[in-house]
Amino acid sequence: MSMNPLDDSGDDFDWFWGPGGDVDQIEPANRVVIDGEHYMLGDNTAGMKGFGGRRFDIEFFDGRRVTTTDLWFQGVIPPKWRERFPDNARFVQPEIDAVPREQLAQIILDAAKVRRGMHGKHAADLLDEHGHAEAAELIRREVKARNGLLSAKQAAQLLLTKGGESR
Repeated sequence: MSMNPLDDSGDDFDWFWGPGGDVDQIEPANRVVIDGEHYMLGDNTAGMKGFGGRRFDIEFFDGRRVTTTDLWFQGVIPPKWRERFPDNARFVQPEIDAVPREQLAQIILDAAKVRRGMHGKHAADLLDEHGHAEAAELIRREVKARNGLLSAKQAAQLLLTKGGESR
């Protein structure tokens, strides 16, 4: 049995996934399994963070909800070990500023009906005026990332899809 994780010699990485393997060293409460992929919740204290510190909102099937900026991908669980590590959670979209994302998107869409040619920057300003600074900042970052090419309708769609996106 190879101890080299790059050597896929057909053992399905028993040394990693099998009983007494590396995954067993992870505190069970910190194991996240979504769609057959294994993740580990970090401790949020190390200098390096999983996924570069991106935010993830996770809902465990036991009812726990966790928001983390330190999630580490451990790999796709080989089929032979999936029974040992069944799915235990799902990614969820967070509410921004304690207002459901759908409601924020609707504010933008309603304004876009009245203001022809409404731009993503205008959508961000509108949300800011209504006290939704976090959502406004999310849109501003996307406007910048797209070199200014974001319509108000695209901004509304962004609120419905961005933030707690999968992986």
